[in-house]
Amino acid sequence: MAWDKKPKVMKQCMARRLPEGSTPPPTHTPQSAVPGSWVLDDPMRMHELLVVETRLKEERSRARDAGHSRPSKKARMLETVSNLKKPTITSMQSPPFPEPPGLDWTNVSAKPQHVIGDEALYIPPKEPYEMLWPLQRGHFNSKLGTPTVCNSLDMIWSHAIKTKLSIMPNDFAHYAVALLVRDTINRKEVAEMVHVLLRRMRFRAVFVLQESVAAGFGSGIATGCVVDLGHQVTSVTCIEDGYSLPTSRLEMPSGSDDISHTLQWLLRRVEAREFFEEDNGAPAEQDTPVQGGDMRKYQDAMMYHSMKEELCELPYINVATGRLQTGEYEARIVRQPRPECKPSQWSMKSGKLHQAAAMAVFYPRLCEPLVGAMTTEKGQYALEQVTETLSVPAPPTLEKKDDLKKDNDKKEESKEDVKE
Repeated sequence: MAWDKKPKVMKQCMARRLPEGSTPPPTHTPQSAVPGSWVLDDPMRMHELLVVETRLKEERSRARDAGHSRPSKKARMLETVSNLKKPTITSMQSPPFPEPPGLDWTNVSAKPQHVIGDEALYIPPKEPYEMLWPLQRGHFNSKLGTPTVCNSLDMIWSHAIKTKLSIMPNDFAHYAVALLVRDTINRKEVAEMVHVLLRRMRFRAVFVLQESVAAGFGSGIATGCVVDLGHQVTSVTCIEDGYSLPTSRLEMPSGSDDISHTLQWLLRRVEAREFFEEDNGAPAEQDTPVQGGDMRKYQDAMMYHSMKEELCELPYINVATGRLQTGEYEARIVRQPRPECKPSQWSMKSGKLHQAAAMAVFYPRLCEPLVGAMTTEKGQYALEQVTETLSVPAPPTLEKKDDLKKDNDKKEESKEDVKE
């Protein structure tokens, strides 16, 4: 409500029951449907990982030499092999530690056709439910289609208002609603959402407001630069006197969700077998390569999101002392893959691996092959899948640029010879 100090939060997802005997497709985020997303040794991501490690090494060198603004030559050399090591992980068995609480699994014994919100994320894996995400990367999910997206938003919003605000659908006509949209959203999508609120949900009035303008006025600032680091999209917008400048809008298809994906990928690379299991449900053995642990399982995805929020942090230089400030954190990780399994818990300490995962915000190619394909030099992108054999080249090096110049010079010389 308008007078609430804190907003009510609910995830915009919905689980739809499938016919008996059918297997639900495992989907969680846009990366999950891409075949190349779960390749462990991806050349593009490995190159970006080496760049990230070199950048972190430069910052540590600059902090040691407080009088020099430029890091040493040795620190600026590109790493050839990843030096990330497995973080400190300690098993917390009971006794002496207390028994870990299990997940709050959703009871679907009544076989409801739809489960909405956070409850949809904790449906037992054996139940025949398909997860629907109406919005992906800040826009309508093109794989579902506009009619399915509008129906899903109608059900999700009605359920959220009914459960969180205790307003029945029959009373919607007595209320007006404020719709916050992204600055870079398509106008057709805004028209569809307004149609859902006015024609389907029957609200009295709708006020459409851009997120950057609302964030500025909410902070008491009418002019400034608004940086929104979202779950799947990062946007930068400048506002002046309460007006969002169209020429200053920038949207990047990466967010905090990609940090979780990068953290999961790095833990697979260092063989943190505590969080992964084989296809039969047994923990991964020491002699077998780490295979599972993808984030298409909603319970595992929530575990990595919690791990990211508690452990991932970037070091910063203290202006007063000129030294690099790094915090050491310790978090308790609880995992329960199925309701019949006993929950397990570990203690993990933060390290360089978590710093490299947090750098995915500034290096989108480290996130996933899909994000790397969408990111271009001009900041434009298209939602296209990446095949198993990646066609996206690695970032150009100085040698490649020199070769391109030589080839262009040869072509120009050949053209001049033909004219003569």
